[in-house]
Amino acid sequence: MTNQKLASISLFLIFSLLITFSTADSTVHEINGAVSDDTNYKKAEISIASDDQKYYFKYSFTTTPASRIGAFRFDFDQFDTASINNEVLCTFVEESATDSQIITALDSITKDTSACIGTFKENGIFDGIFKYAQSKKKIGHFAENGE
Repeated sequence: MTNQKLASISLFLIFSLLITFSTADSTVHEINGAVSDDTNYKKAEISIASDDQKYYFKYSFTTTPASRIGAFRFDFDQFDTASINNEVLCTFVEESATDSQIITALDSITKDTSACIGTFKENGIFDGIFKYAQSKKKIGHFAENGE
């Protein structure tokens, strides 16, 4: 495998989200933090209220991805194993989409129309893959906490 192909594989994103429970409003959290000096990965560290049922995230690509598939990871610091059946859904939106528009778009998708699939592991890690929208540079994620 050439270095260029290896570089494009390393561009698959792994979003490491460190989530703790505290008081916060339901907002769209931007995934833009650096991960151990590696520009191929981004993270967001957020605090959320324990009674929140939905968590919204967004990530903007600097360029339209050339590959068709990407990967991501949600890593919950505190995780109830009853949440193992919760869903994570994704959709691509226009780069100019506001947080309100992202929430509306995410709330309107289903598991069948989601741009991503994946599964929770018992230790609170969700590994997923998504299919890039070749014309859009912003992805929204939705994680649901509840029955």
